[in-house]
Amino acid sequence: MASTIEVHGLNELLRELKKYEPTLYKTIRKELLDGAKPLTKAVGSDFPAKPLEYWHSSGERRGKAKMPPYIAGKARRGVKAVVVRGGRAKGVMRLEQRDAGGQVYDAAGSKSMSRFVKNLDKHAPTKSKPPKSRSRLMYASVADNMGLVEDNILKAIKQTDRMIQTRIMQK
Repeated sequence: MASTIEVHGLNELLRELKKYEPTLYKTIRKELLDGAKPLTKAVGSDFPAKPLEYWHSSGERRGKAKMPPYIAGKARRGVKAVVVRGGRAKGVMRLEQRDAGGQVYDAAGSKSMSRFVKNLDKHAPTKSKPPKSRSRLMYASVADNMGLVEDNILKAIKQTDRMIQTRIMQK
């Protein structure tokens, strides 16, 4: 049985802390990012050693499309956690793929169904359906590791509560 945790007000709290208690905000932000390291490592490790036979893995961008190289180590290290800073963005934290080759591997097929995308789809359980946005690997990997996400958020909430209680007691 799947369980979900809905967190209400954490974004507003972080926004207000950033205005009035910047050191407390920085501490909580650091706790969230430090707690996300096991998740980023788990998601990064799901990137394959080599996705396609003819996709180059060295040098600069190549071809008319300026295709970036796919280097497995860089793709695995390219998964980073980012704390959402407000605005229209939803959520508390998100994962990003910062390596160009890893990003192409994960998102290829959002706009067109080229031969390249069809070849990538042969090796993946999810299939491309343009023009819908897609995630070949990262979305499913985060879903598989949802326990790590929930533990991290609960830990950050408890830490925030402790810090605020300590500040209230000091005044």
